[in-house]
Amino acid sequence: MTPIATTADLETFCAKILGQPFVAVDTEFMRETTYWPKLCLIQAATPDDEAVIDPLAPGLDLEPFLQILRDESIVKVFHAARQDVEIFHNLKAMPRPLFDTQVAAMAAGYGEQIAYDALVRNMLKIELDKSSRFTDWARRPLTENQLTYAQADVTHLAALYPTLRSRLEDEGRLAWVADDMKSLSEPALYDVSPENAWRRLKPRKQAPRYLSVYRAVAEWREKTAQLRDQPRGRILKDDAIDELASQAPTDAAQMERLRSVPKGFAGSRFGPELLETIREAQRRYVEGEVDVLVANTQAASTGLNLDSPRSRTVLFHQLPWSSSQLVQAAGRVERLTQTRTCVAVVPLAIDDSGRRTIDHHIWQALNVKLRTSDLITTGGASDTLDRVVEDDEAIINGGILDAVLVGLGWNTDGGEE
Repeated sequence: MTPIATTADLETFCAKILGQPFVAVDTEFMRETTYWPKLCLIQAATPDDEAVIDPLAPGLDLEPFLQILRDESIVKVFHAARQDVEIFHNLKAMPRPLFDTQVAAMAAGYGEQIAYDALVRNMLKIELDKSSRFTDWARRPLTENQLTYAQADVTHLAALYPTLRSRLEDEGRLAWVADDMKSLSEPALYDVSPENAWRRLKPRKQAPRYLSVYRAVAEWREKTAQLRDQPRGRILKDDAIDELASQAPTDAAQMERLRSVPKGFAGSRFGPELLETIREAQRRYVEGEVDVLVANTQAASTGLNLDSPRSRTVLFHQLPWSSSQLVQAAGRVERLTQTRTCVAVVPLAIDDSGRRTIDHHIWQALNVKLRTSDLITTGGASDTLDRVVEDDEAIINGGILDAVLVGLGWNTDGGEE
């Protein structure tokens, strides 16, 4: 078997894919020693053709195949798609529409997260040879056995996809997994922006001071890992982020005493930079700096998402506000709710019954679930408002308010942990 290694050969193969109802896709990559996955092979198969593409071949331009991935007239079939899709997302070629046979197999009764070889065994009665499973795919040349192993990942995928899809359609179950598959093509799923790194972790505390440092250290690690192209864990383990946030060391001696921080880390090139990051996070906490976000329908439609496990809402009726008034209002939210994170000003709309209500798109984007006991009111007449919480939407009767100020915080119990 000879992999495709020239742009001309790739263009010829991709021309055969055009007009096909689907293409099965798989990749082989390496990332044990890097932050960014290194794409080593692409395997593709239609009902009529199949090929292995060598992305490492000198001078090969992947653009013809990337155009296939962007072509929404062709279904892209994967098994356990997320890591493959991440690679193509990084190449600016988000595969749409997408069908994940692992997700589909769950709805078909094969269990959660069934392995590819097990699905092939169950559906096609074929036993796959896994002897090349731990190949170093970046090495060249690859053996015939290695290439055959890689090709089999899409040969059988193309064979089982029509049967699996037809089964779900016949049983009325395809709609069950449609949203899950669509979500795999959402760019937000592959967001690696450093400022959001902490959201992908599991903070062990909810105290604002802890979270201020936790977020800053997580952001520093993400930036450093990306710039050096090293795995996050080689820069700093998750447990170290937690301990650094809990202890908040301000000098090298304090950092060296932490159990989860590697010995000598404080004296390395990373130490002074990380210590300054921690000191800056503490300064921001002590000085009570707060980010103010004006939420509106446009922000919601562009993916605004302010996750918070708990929240309190403070209702104001003094609008419009200047920037200084917003900051003052944010301070009032902090004092009332003991939060030090984000504040959102949510405009109210008039519903069909003449009541003032939060636009449901904004409410969903804020991702805040309120209980009546979480509501605090301030601002004169608003103290007497009748408050109703239905289906995660705050409906405010009386027509007094123009907006709701939402204080999104972690510690709503009045003290630090």
